Amino acid sequence: MSKKNLKGIRGWLLLYTIFISFRLFLGISTLIVFLKLNITTIIETLLIAIALISILIKSHYAKKINIGYLLMSIILAIFAYLDMIISDTLQDRANAVGAVFGAIVFSIVWILYLINSKRVKNTFVN
Repeated sequence: MSKKNLKGIRGWLLLYTIFISFRLFLGISTLIVFLKLNITTIIETLLIAIALISILIKSHYAKKINIGYLLMSIILAIFAYLDMIISDTLQDRANAVGAVFGAIVFSIVWILYLINSKRVKNTFVN
């Protein structure tokens, strides 16, 4: 494929953009509907909004911002798990461990994509 075909928000990058759009929707709805105004939810929602905006405006910082968001989501997932253990609200350890492990694997896969993708390199150059 030519360099021109590997530019823009298409393919796997489009899938990632849809994913974080959905995550932003979930974060905002959690804040508004459930009035869950804890610091973790607020930080994560703000990070997702910044990550999504950076992609949509095709900022040359988008790659770094989104890798930062994914790394922070790993940290937040671990802290949420530890918070459940400390506050003794962890009902099902296997599901909680699975959720944290899933978040880590998911984030690592997308980080590797953002680092190695030719489309990402060609899209966020300005």
